[in-house]
Order: sequence, then C-alpha cells, then structure tokens
Amino acid sequence: MKCCEYYQETLPLLKRMHDGTLAGDDAKRLHKLLGQETLLCENHTSGKCPCSTTPEWVSSYGYYDIEELTMELGFMQERGRKFDRIPQKGSADPAELAKGKRMWAGDHGERVYRKSRLSGLLYIAGGVVFLGMAYLNGLRFFVPKEEWLEIILLLVAFLGAGILFVIGGLDPFIDRKPVLVIGDRGVLTREFGLIPWNEIASARGFSAKGTRIFIMLRDPGQYARKQGHEILTTELEIEFNMMMFGSVTDAAALISARAAGPAAISAQKS
Repeated sequence: MKCCEYYQETLPLLKRMHDGTLAGDDAKRLHKLLGQETLLCENHTSGKCPCSTTPEWVSSYGYYDIEELTMELGFMQERGRKFDRIPQKGSADPAELAKGKRMWAGDHGERVYRKSRLSGLLYIAGGVVFLGMAYLNGLRFFVPKEEWLEIILLLVAFLGAGILFVIGGLDPFIDRKPVLVIGDRGVLTREFGLIPWNEIASARGFSAKGTRIFIMLRDPGQYARKQGHEILTTELEIEFNMMMFGSVTDAAALISARAAGPAAISAQKS
C-alpha cells in the first residue's frame, strides 16, 4: 500500500477514534493498518510526507502530523499496550513511569552508562574459543588432500570469528567515554549532546532490531530550530549498545520519570 492510500484510509478511522465512535470491523481494520511496516514515501520532501496532513484535532494531542501519530500508535500496539482513544503525545506507559519513579526515589544523582567490561571479557572468551577451534581444525591438514577445502573454509570461519570477537571485546576497555548520562540538566548523549529536560516528553526502549532508546520531544519544531536542523526531528534515536552496562528499558523508564517532573528534581536537590 502506498503512503497516500494508507493515510487516506487511516485518517477517517482515527477521526472516529477521536470522536469515540470507532468500533467493530472498523476498529479491527485500524489495528491491522497500524501493524503494517513503516511506509516509505517516494515524494518525501523536507522531512515530511505530502500526504501526511495535520488536522486540528491531531495537533490538539501534541502530534506534528498524522505520520507521527500513526508511528506512535503502531509502537504502542507492538508493545501490547491496549488503547481505545488517542493518547496525548509524550504520555509514557504508566507501568514504566512508575518503575522509573521507584528507581529515581532517593537518588537524584547522575546515572552514567558505559560499555560493560564484563561483556567485553565474555566476548574475548568467545573469541579465544573460536581461535582454539581454528587451531584444532588446522591440525587436520595431515588428512587426505580431498578434505583440505573443507578444512580451509572452517579455518577461515573460526579464525575470522575469533579475531572479531577479541577485537569487539577489547572495545569496552579502550572506550571508557560515557554513552549515555542521565543527570540534573538533562540527558547527555554522544549523538545529540545535552538534551535538556524541558525538551523531553518521554522515552522508550527498543530491542527488537538492535538496542536503542527513543526520546520523544515536547516540541520537535522548536528543538529542530534550536539545533539548526532543516529536517524536523520527532524522535531522537540513541544507540544503546548491547555491551552497555544496564537495561535499556530501565534507562528509558528513568528518563520518562524525570522528564515528567523536571521542577520536582530541582526541588529535591535544593
């Protein structure tokens, strides 16, 4: 389905959800549409699909356009969160928000996330195992020449895997710079620098296709202008390497909890 056809069918169904009249087969159809893969628009210009309109009722929930709204609802559906109405933008999962507040209670200092040396040691150990297998496989060169091709292929595979694992395992020992810092002023990342609390609405962790944190912005347009971006940014994607020390969901929950009350953080610190 092309993106324009998608939005033409999705928008009236979302309007009925907004009005409180969506039910039956129409509700099932909307959930099926929201479950589709991300659509690629051939006419995408200036960071916006021309078919992704912005009705006033969509803006009232804080979403930039219908594209951002469908992406948010699709993510909620993927996570198993049930909804029969359109959520206000930046509304975190209540369970995750409560979890973040528990983590925050009594601890208002910085949370620093670095690559884990323990994970590095495990990678190195795995590399040593592969190198050992390469060595043992190399001893088989004394077998008949007919088997040499198989031996060479296995030797290359084991040797390559061993070297890659060892190099990957050394990285956390060499790179000790924080990947993510959750502090008093905001969230500090390598990709975007410091993101102030007044810019952050909420955050969510994602581990299905690579481990990442998505930070929802309160006002994407204002943030883009401050950063000098020509293309509007609705979410900030932060790589949360699998070798990181800490849970991506815990980090996202903590960010959402702190973003929900930045003034409370200052009050607790004073």
